[in-house]
Amino acid sequence: KQNRKGENPVSHSDDANIDPANDDVEKALGELLARLRKNGQSAVIRFAYDYKYNGITSDGVDKKGKPYYRTVWEPTDDSIIEQHQEKVGAVISKYTDVIAAVECGIIGPWGEMHTSDRTDAKSEKKIIGKWLDVLPKDMTVNVRKPSDFCAWSGVNLENIDKYK
Repeated sequence: KQNRKGENPVSHSDDANIDPANDDVEKALGELLARLRKNGQSAVIRFAYDYKYNGITSDGVDKKGKPYYRTVWEPTDDSIIEQHQEKVGAVISKYTDVIAAVECGIIGPWGEMHTSDRTDAKSEKKIIGKWLDVLPKDMTVNVRKPSDFCAWSGVNLENIDKYK
């Protein structure tokens, strides 16, 4: 497809799949962020263990044989998630000029902090806290819901407007 000037437009994707089975994750992420810098672009980043962001795995089927949402890609050991945050956090720290924000994500379908065994206050506090620990202090870290912020801060949802 060509634009009005007869040129082929640049193709953009919302997702960048870096496969740890085939890619050096830190290198691939660094190359992606370097391209953003070179092209004068920026991004909001969210990581997910949910391969191809579809939330479905063939080993999770209902009685009718249809796939259902299941996040089997998440590591079973929380320390592995923390190690991953440390590794990608080190790369992100070199490219703060092209990253508008990091979404906490990681767990659940699409990395959206829901429908996971880890969507409890203790786990969310750990994940959010780790991002805040490994990323530069001036980096914006987004959470999905006010209740996620409350899990990290310990403030009651009813008093969130008073938190400073």
